Amino acid sequence: MAQHEPHKGGSSLLAALRIPGFLTLGLIYFLIQVASYGLNFWAPQLIRSAGTQSPVMIGLLTAIPYVCGAISMVVIGRLSDATGERRKFVSGLVALGAVGFFCAGIFADHTTFLIVALSLLGAGIIASIPTFWTLPPKLLAGAGAGAAGGIAVINTLGQFGGIVSPVMVGRIKDLTGTTTPALYVIGVAALIAAALLLWGLPQKLRTLDKLHGD
Repeated sequence: MAQHEPHKGGSSLLAALRIPGFLTLGLIYFLIQVASYGLNFWAPQLIRSAGTQSPVMIGLLTAIPYVCGAISMVVIGRLSDATGERRKFVSGLVALGAVGFFCAGIFADHTTFLIVALSLLGAGIIASIPTFWTLPPKLLAGAGAGAAGGIAVINTLGQFGGIVSPVMVGRIKDLTGTTTPALYVIGVAALIAAALLLWGLPQKLRTLDKLHGD
């Protein structure tokens, strides 16, 4: 009997992989992580390039987008829980992050405007991740033993985004001498993720979550 368990688990995972929207959700998380790691790795360098040289000041300014992300995470999390809406909130947050990337590229030489852009970016991308993770369990409901494996696959795809993003930005900077084109590329990636969240997911993820007490 025990000999059949690995086969059963593998079959359940394959069934989860075949669920409509599963790979799209994995691609969305990959793109979100491309944006997230773009912020994590390059925010200090962007601030330094804009003219701030003090390591202490760079550290303080780098913290601002994360504070904005934490505030946004709490506010949007409560709104999402109150309304039962997940997908549109995640899409809006990722789109806000895209705007932040584009603005960071435009104002790369102006410290004040750059910090505002990075704050928009942080408020969008950082806050989008917890709400995103309400979607995979909803999609994989009924997948049985394959649900956990399916969630692990989505998480792994996201980690690939974390690998691709720093390498891509570094390569573009080596080729062009500036990170600005890379900011635009990541902004486009975030816009694609936002569009997929709105129009690329199955009906199962378009319905509102049931609220407590319904």
